[in-house]
Amino acid sequence: CHLSMLLRLIARRSAPDEARAGVLESLSLAREAVRLEASQGAWFSLGNAQLAVYNTCTAGSEELHRAGKAFTQASRVGGGSSEGAMGADLAMNHGLSLFLLEALEPAMEAYATAHSLDPSVGADRMRHEVWEYARRVSDALGASGGGGGLKQRR
Repeated sequence: CHLSMLLRLIARRSAPDEARAGVLESLSLAREAVRLEASQGAWFSLGNAQLAVYNTCTAGSEELHRAGKAFTQASRVGGGSSEGAMGADLAMNHGLSLFLLEALEPAMEAYATAHSLDPSVGADRMRHEVWEYARRVSDALGASGGGGGLKQRR
Protein backbone atom coordinates (compact mmCIF):
# COMPACT_ATOMS: atom_id res chain seq x y z
CA CYS A 1 0.00 0.00 0.00
CA HIS A 2 2.57 2.54 1.14
CA LEU A 3 5.05 1.66 -1.61
CA SER A 4 2.29 2.13 -4.18
CA MET A 5 1.59 5.62 -2.78
CA LEU A 6 5.29 6.47 -2.74
CA LEU A 7 5.70 5.46 -6.39
CA ARG A 8 2.78 7.73 -7.37
CA LEU A 9 4.38 10.61 -5.47
CA ILE A 10 7.73 10.05 -7.19
CA ALA A 11 5.98 9.76 -10.57
CA ARG A 12 4.55 13.28 -10.16
CA ARG A 13 8.10 14.64 -10.10
CA SER A 14 9.43 12.54 -12.99
CA ALA A 15 9.69 12.89 -16.74
CA PRO A 16 6.54 11.72 -18.57
CA ASP A 17 7.88 8.27 -19.56
CA GLU A 18 9.24 7.64 -16.07
CA ALA A 19 5.98 8.88 -14.56
CA ARG A 20 3.93 6.43 -16.62
CA ALA A 21 6.21 3.55 -15.63
CA GLY A 22 6.02 4.55 -11.96
CA VAL A 23 2.25 4.81 -12.00
CA LEU A 24 1.87 1.42 -13.69
CA GLU A 25 4.22 -0.11 -11.10
CA SER A 26 2.14 1.58 -8.39
CA LEU A 27 -0.99 -0.03 -9.85
CA SER A 28 0.68 -3.43 -9.84
CA LEU A 29 1.70 -3.02 -6.19
CA ALA A 30 -1.78 -1.83 -5.19
CA ARG A 31 -3.32 -4.90 -6.85
CA GLU A 32 -0.86 -7.10 -4.99
CA ALA A 33 -1.76 -5.37 -1.71
CA VAL A 34 -5.45 -6.16 -2.27
CA ARG A 35 -4.57 -9.76 -3.13
CA LEU A 36 -2.56 -10.14 0.08
CA GLU A 37 -4.92 -8.29 2.42
CA ALA A 38 -8.22 -6.95 1.13
CA SER A 39 -8.39 -4.17 3.73
CA GLN A 40 -10.04 -0.79 3.37
CA GLY A 41 -6.63 0.83 2.98
CA ALA A 42 -5.57 -1.61 0.25
CA TRP A 43 -8.78 -1.03 -1.74
CA PHE A 44 -8.44 2.73 -1.24
CA SER A 45 -4.86 2.58 -2.53
CA LEU A 46 -6.01 0.56 -5.55
CA GLY A 47 -8.68 3.13 -6.37
CA ASN A 48 -6.13 5.92 -6.11
CA ALA A 49 -3.71 4.00 -8.33
CA GLN A 50 -6.48 3.57 -10.92
CA LEU A 51 -7.12 7.33 -10.83
CA ALA A 52 -3.40 7.93 -11.31
CA VAL A 53 -3.38 5.60 -14.34
CA TYR A 54 -6.32 7.54 -15.75
CA ASN A 55 -4.54 10.86 -15.22
CA THR A 56 -1.09 9.75 -16.36
CA CYS A 57 -1.47 6.97 -18.88
CA THR A 58 -4.84 6.35 -20.49
CA ALA A 59 -7.59 8.89 -19.79
CA GLY A 60 -9.99 6.04 -20.53
CA SER A 61 -13.28 5.56 -18.74
CA GLU A 62 -12.38 1.93 -17.98
CA GLU A 63 -9.82 3.13 -15.42
CA LEU A 64 -12.42 5.39 -13.82
CA HIS A 65 -14.89 2.51 -13.56
CA ARG A 66 -12.20 0.37 -11.94
CA ALA A 67 -11.35 3.18 -9.53
CA GLY A 68 -15.01 3.57 -8.59
CA LYS A 69 -15.33 -0.16 -7.95
CA ALA A 70 -12.23 -0.12 -5.74
CA PHE A 71 -13.55 2.86 -3.75
CA THR A 72 -16.92 1.13 -3.35
CA GLN A 73 -15.15 -2.00 -2.10
CA ALA A 74 -13.05 0.08 0.31
CA SER A 75 -16.24 1.51 1.77
CA ARG A 76 -17.78 -1.97 2.10
CA VAL A 77 -14.69 -3.45 3.74
CA GLY A 78 -14.66 -0.50 6.13
CA GLY A 79 -18.15 -1.47 7.26
CA GLY A 80 -19.83 1.24 5.20
CA SER A 81 -19.09 3.79 7.92
CA SER A 82 -16.09 5.52 6.39
CA GLU A 83 -15.18 7.47 9.53
CA GLY A 84 -12.28 9.86 9.94
CA ALA A 85 -9.81 11.28 7.48
CA MET A 86 -9.64 8.16 5.30
CA GLY A 87 -13.42 8.15 5.01
CA ALA A 88 -13.54 11.76 3.84
CA ASP A 89 -10.67 11.22 1.41
CA LEU A 90 -12.28 8.00 0.21
CA ALA A 91 -15.57 9.78 -0.43
CA MET A 92 -13.78 12.68 -2.17
CA ASN A 93 -11.83 10.41 -4.49
CA HIS A 94 -14.89 8.29 -5.21
CA GLY A 95 -16.78 11.50 -5.98
CA LEU A 96 -14.02 12.54 -8.38
CA SER A 97 -14.14 9.24 -10.25
CA LEU A 98 -17.93 9.55 -10.52
CA PHE A 99 -17.72 13.19 -11.64
CA LEU A 100 -15.21 12.31 -14.35
CA LEU A 101 -17.62 9.59 -15.51
CA GLU A 102 -20.36 12.27 -15.55
CA ALA A 103 -22.36 10.39 -12.92
CA LEU A 104 -23.29 13.73 -11.40
CA GLU A 105 -25.89 12.79 -8.81
CA PRO A 106 -23.78 10.01 -7.25
CA ALA A 107 -20.78 12.36 -7.32
CA MET A 108 -22.78 14.98 -5.41
CA GLU A 109 -23.77 12.32 -2.86
CA ALA A 110 -20.13 11.25 -2.41
CA TYR A 111 -19.09 14.88 -1.90
CA ALA A 112 -21.90 15.36 0.63
CA THR A 113 -20.61 12.32 2.53
CA ALA A 114 -17.06 13.67 2.44
CA HIS A 115 -18.22 17.03 3.76
CA SER A 116 -20.18 15.44 6.59
CA LEU A 117 -17.09 13.45 7.63
CA ASP A 118 -14.59 16.30 7.34
CA PRO A 119 -15.66 19.79 6.19
CA SER A 120 -12.02 20.76 5.58
CA VAL A 121 -11.48 18.44 2.58
CA GLY A 122 -13.09 20.84 0.09
CA ALA A 123 -16.15 18.80 -0.73
CA ASP A 124 -18.44 21.85 -0.87
CA ARG A 125 -16.19 23.37 -3.55
CA MET A 126 -16.39 20.14 -5.55
CA ARG A 127 -20.17 20.02 -5.18
CA HIS A 128 -20.26 23.55 -6.57
CA GLU A 129 -18.06 22.46 -9.50
CA VAL A 130 -20.39 19.54 -10.26
CA TRP A 131 -23.40 21.84 -10.08
CA GLU A 132 -21.77 24.41 -12.38
CA TYR A 133 -20.82 21.68 -14.86
CA ALA A 134 -24.40 20.38 -14.88
CA ARG A 135 -25.71 23.92 -15.38
CA ARG A 136 -23.35 24.54 -18.33
CA VAL A 137 -24.35 21.26 -19.97
CA SER A 138 -28.03 22.02 -19.43
CA ASP A 139 -27.63 25.53 -20.84
CA ALA A 140 -25.77 24.19 -23.88
CA LEU A 141 -28.51 21.64 -24.50
CA GLY A 142 -31.14 24.35 -24.15
CA ALA A 143 -29.30 26.61 -26.60
CA SER A 144 -29.06 23.81 -29.16
CA GLY A 145 -32.78 23.01 -28.89
CA GLY A 146 -32.18 19.77 -26.98
CA GLY A 147 -34.14 20.78 -23.92
CA GLY A 148 -32.55 22.33 -20.91
CA GLY A 149 -33.27 24.59 -18.06
CA LEU A 150 -31.72 22.89 -15.06
CA LYS A 151 -33.22 23.85 -11.71
CA GLN A 152 -31.17 23.49 -8.55
CA ARG A 153 -32.62 21.26 -5.83
CA ARG A 154 -31.98 22.40 -2.27
